[in-house]
Amino acid sequence: MHNMRGFVAALAAGMVLSFGVSAAGTGEASGSSANQSSLAEAQAAIDSGNYKSALDILEPLMDLESGNADLFNLFGYAQRKLGNVAAAFKSYRRALSLNPQHRGANEYIGELYLETDQLGRAQEHLQILDGVCLFPCEEYDELKRAIEAYRAKRS
Repeated sequence: MHNMRGFVAALAAGMVLSFGVSAAGTGEASGSSANQSSLAEAQAAIDSGNYKSALDILEPLMDLESGNADLFNLFGYAQRKLGNVAAAFKSYRRALSLNPQHRGANEYIGELYLETDQLGRAQEHLQILDGVCLFPCEEYDELKRAIEAYRAKRS
């Protein structure tokens, strides 16, 4: 399946430009515009490395947006970057229960599995991304590189 990526890339690029893809990589927007604005604000905090601020922005949305996989993915990412492994796993699992094909959550939980020395589980999420990404996608490439680096360190 991975061989088809190059062939489909040009066609898919036009589709992505036509339909758009959210910052969290799902292609779906959910929630009110105010909540989407808060997600964008949290993403900006994460991008600047201010993970605690991101959590402060995201936490009040948890009950309001309980069906928003992007929210739980961002919350998990900030938790992981702060070293809160259990909370990160819980958030990523929630995101994936809402959207099993969520590219960001599959990449990030895979990276967290590597951080906790669970290579096999990380590879499972790489396989999921291989099926989800019909053309090259950053999440697949990032997790693949992380797995390769993990293996190289262990050799």
